[in-house]
Amino acid sequence: MRNIVIAICTALLFGPLAGCQISPDYPRSSVVTVNITAGSNVNPGNGVKAQPLRVCIFETSRAGWDPPGLYADRICDDTELGKEVLKYQVYILLPNRHLTYRSPITGQQERWLVVGAEFQTGAGQLSLIERRVEPDTNFNMEINADFSSLSAIR
Repeated sequence: MRNIVIAICTALLFGPLAGCQISPDYPRSSVVTVNITAGSNVNPGNGVKAQPLRVCIFETSRAGWDPPGLYADRICDDTELGKEVLKYQVYILLPNRHLTYRSPITGQQERWLVVGAEFQTGAGQLSLIERRVEPDTNFNMEINADFSSLSAIR
């Protein structure tokens, strides 16, 4: 009788642990995080006074994607974005302020992050930053916006 009680207690104690294992096929959720900091001289206007900056973040399904309004000084325009754009967000960033973009990602779809800004001096190569987001990893990027350019710190 004692052996039966010990067997039942052992089964109750260790039974649930026997079925536990970490499955590599379990869908893991990753997060894309972008921190953008505007300097005190961002987006200078006519009087060299800092102005609010329109910033946009695109998650796309392919490399080399350019916003349709890039060469018309409308980087953040959302007309005719196309099926390559998976997510899109626009912000107004004030001088000496900070914003954080967070986006959960599930699945294995390959994606690129494109960060753009509409500076008063016009669009150019310093108005866009593109980075590849590795599947199943947390992605972090730090960006500074100052004067008329964006620069990625990491």
